[in-house]
Parts: sequence; structure tokens; C-alpha cells
Amino acid sequence: MNKEKSGVSVKLIINIIIAVLLIAFMIANRQMVDINLFVGTISTPIFMVILVSVILGWIMKWLVPKFKK
Repeated sequence: MNKEKSGVSVKLIINIIIAVLLIAFMIANRQMVDINLFVGTISTPIFMVILVSVILGWIMKWLVPKFKK
């Protein structure tokens, strides 16, 4: 017998919950913050720092397993 999967997966549900929580957290953190770089200082909203951190983490998630032995 072949069992077909129907509906959505648990992984998809967890990813949606994490995305909703991340968006809510970003909306709640709209204050400006100064970021000190090697070449100067920039002022940006905290949610942009969060967004860039999430994107860099997502990129690292895909790069790191490719270098494992």
C-alpha cells in the first residue's frame, strides 16, 4: 500500500510560526540605533539589523553543511 502525504508538513508549520514571530518582533522594534563600523557609524532601525542578521544566518545555514566532511 502506498500512503500519500496530505496536508502541510510539521516543518512548514514551524517555519510559518517562526516567520510570524520574527515579523511581530521586527514591528515591535522600530527604534533607531547607531552601528559602529570600521569606517564610521550608521544609524538604522533595529528591525533592519534583525533582518540582516536573519538573512546572514540563513545564508550560513546553506553554506556551512557544504564545507563539512
